[in-house]
Formats: sequence, C-alpha cells, structure tokens
Amino acid sequence: MKLKFKIKTFESTIIPVLTYGSQTWETTEYQMKKPQVTQNSMLRNILGVRIEDKLSLEKIYSKTKAKRVSCVAFSRKYPKKNIA
Repeated sequence: MKLKFKIKTFESTIIPVLTYGSQTWETTEYQMKKPQVTQNSMLRNILGVRIEDKLSLEKIYSKTKAKRVSCVAFSRKYPKKNIA
C-alpha cells in the first residue's frame, strides 16, 4: 500500500481510538505522552523503521505528514485555542 493511504487510514481509525475521552483527561504531560509514544511507535512501524535506525521524530513526521495525537487531543479538549 502507498504511504499516503496508510497514513489516511491511520488518522481515520487509530487517532480517534487514541483520543477517545480526551475531553475528560487531565492535560498533564504524563497523560499526553502515553498516546504520543504509541503513535510514534505505530508510525515507525508504518515506515518500516526501527528505533535502532536512529531516525528522528521530526523526520518521521515530515515523511508521513501525520497529525500528532497530542495536538488532536488538546484541540478536542480546548476547541477555541489555537496550537501550532
């Protein structure tokens, strides 16, 4: 499958599962880190990259152009605030 299709499928199925109930979470660093670590692992898997390959997260996100789950969760909790 093409990377674009994999990412679109990921964002439409996995991101909602990871952010389910995010409106009720405390917005602590610990609470936001857990789903973010899961997403990073899944994106590495989609790209076929291992942690030992030492590919930075910035490069992974620039290749996939995926939305960060922590930003999605934050925007669901605070819909009127803008985050970059």
